[in-house]
Amino acid sequence: MSKDMLVIVRGECDLLRSRRLVSGIRKLGQQFIIELMTIKGSMKYFPERGTSFLPRLKQARTEADVLIALAVANKELKRNLRIGTTSRTPKDERYKDASVESIELVDTSVVIGFVVRSVAGTTIRVTAPPIMLG
Repeated sequence: MSKDMLVIVRGECDLLRSRRLVSGIRKLGQQFIIELMTIKGSMKYFPERGTSFLPRLKQARTEADVLIALAVANKELKRNLRIGTTSRTPKDERYKDASVESIELVDTSVVIGFVVRSVAGTTIRVTAPPIMLG
């Protein structure tokens, strides 16, 4: 089992004070949200990391627009979440796919809930932070 420090705790970045470790499907859920919310090309030394999800989502007006943005980003997610995985990576930490569980469009923001699936078949529900549209 591999382990990472839990970076997102109750919506706060708390790397220094947190002693919690995250592994398995929880680690995959965390990696999914971080990768999804990172804009492709925004990391100077890792320009291939991230997705086109946020820039596409900024133009969204309907739930269908949100689903299209995720469908396009899913290929990038699959590729990027496989970076660094080996045959020794536990199957519950390897990304298989994700689906949208809920979409809440409120005024000029959207909150999206996802179900993330691992190669092992385990799932976790994760919610992206509220995203401003337009």
